[in-house]
Amino acid sequence: MNLEEEGFTTTVLCSEVLPTTSISYQDARKIKKYLKSTKSPVVTITEIHTLVGVDAPPCVASFSSRGPISKFSPNLIKPDIIAPGVNIVGASLDASKFVVMSGTSMACPMVTGLAALLKEAHPEWSPAMIKSALMTTSDMLNSSGEPILDQQKENAQILSLGCGHVNPLKMFNPGLVYDIHPDDYIGYFFGLGYGRKRVSKIVGMNHITQSQEIDAAELNLPSLMFKLQVGEKRTFKRVVTNVGEANSTYVLIVNSLPQGVMLNVQPNKLQFSRLNEKTSYNMSFTRQDEVEEGVKAGEGSITWMSSKHSVRTPFLIEFD
Repeated sequence: MNLEEEGFTTTVLCSEVLPTTSISYQDARKIKKYLKSTKSPVVTITEIHTLVGVDAPPCVASFSSRGPISKFSPNLIKPDIIAPGVNIVGASLDASKFVVMSGTSMACPMVTGLAALLKEAHPEWSPAMIKSALMTTSDMLNSSGEPILDQQKENAQILSLGCGHVNPLKMFNPGLVYDIHPDDYIGYFFGLGYGRKRVSKIVGMNHITQSQEIDAAELNLPSLMFKLQVGEKRTFKRVVTNVGEANSTYVLIVNSLPQGVMLNVQPNKLQFSRLNEKTSYNMSFTRQDEVEEGVKAGEGSITWMSSKHSVRTPFLIEFD
């Protein structure tokens, strides 16, 4: 990857044999420019200070994984969420020292630990419910209340941000969750083109029957990605489970829509009278117009809002 073209700004701490200073790409360009401007360059090393409030965390790092997941199964938004992974202080392998490390391998154990805490708090929840709680309660804004930025100081897009930055304080009480029964994945595997024998090995069942093939976008996930042509209409069903208050009402808020796309959600109000009650809604997307030249996709999201909860579902529409 060409760093000069990308303009990465993520600066990570690392252990070096010699005294070393890490700087951003932009600062490196300024230094090179200065070196070329004088025959006697001068550098001054000042006392170390901790600067507070210079940047508004979090920010998507340059090494953070980007979606989509693959060409083989493209209609899955990845990542699901993001988590802290830059300059993380942790124990070394021998547990006698602490080190500072960066990478997706730092963010992954954080989310794993949060999922374990959720399972302890809600032992009856399925893995899909735990995943949903993490996703729908994540943050789209940084500490300054502005959109989360990427390593180029641009607003992070859905294929780098997912549903947002994980929020451990909100995840225990998401209000609504999107559950998926393990059998639902059988139709997804058949939709990928796997035969009965191969699917049997994947799901650990000796005998399975051919179920209806479904696309990844039809899985009951709190995110959505699909292609839409001009004049085309596509409808997706989602089922939510009430894990908040027994008597509660959620109203629909359409946060944003891509250019030239209309959305009709039915019903536009969800009412519950007991805990663990399930209900469904349909999202119908219609593309009416062409988009600007060079625009390959558009992002949007909806939110189900109650008096105590906000359940956000983002979507990405590819313009075929």
